[in-house]
Amino acid sequence: MHFLISWLITTLLFYGFSELGVLIKVSSFSAALQLSFFFALFYLILRLLAFSLKLTGCLTLGIGYLVGLVIQMIAYPLALLHASEHSQGVSSVSFLQAVILSILVIALRDAILQRLDEKTKKKRIF
Repeated sequence: MHFLISWLITTLLFYGFSELGVLIKVSSFSAALQLSFFFALFYLILRLLAFSLKLTGCLTLGIGYLVGLVIQMIAYPLALLHASEHSQGVSSVSFLQAVILSILVIALRDAILQRLDEKTKKKRIF
């Protein structure tokens, strides 16, 4: 359930930034849904790759760990770059745009999710 809410919030943020004309152009809400789905899919693949490289850090004298750490740090912008290439109705973004947009989307999405979690915890107590 948390994944679906996160996916919907990410979709709304991409569509909202597109409507404001900030960093990305999305032709429709369905294109924003497709973009956020590919974004989550590519991010998951990159995180799995980074995790596997970090696990092999002992075998590679720390090189695998460092590579995994770098991939983990740039996973969001890379996922956004690949997602914009594979989504129909989405303008291509540069790496700098992907970095800025991913920081904005992550910060806003996490703030919204944190507020929702706080509200649901308060309802559970009473």
